[in-house]
Amino acid sequence: MRLVLGVTLWVVAAGSKFVVLLLIDLVFGDAVSLGGFFSVTLLIVCLLLARSGVRSLLDTGPDPSR
Repeated sequence: MRLVLGVTLWVVAAGSKFVVLLLIDLVFGDAVSLGGFFSVTLLIVCLLLARSGVRSLLDTGPDPSR
């Protein structure tokens, strides 16, 4: 069950990046060019890593007031 939840979480996280790319395409149209499959895949991986890095920086651990 943990594996299924982990894979589902990863799919949703990666899928959200495709939604962002679609919205950028709709708003800016031909003014933005991302390149081919590998460029977009690398961009998505970088976005996922950046999100993970920001979350780890903002994670303060357990609440000391509890």
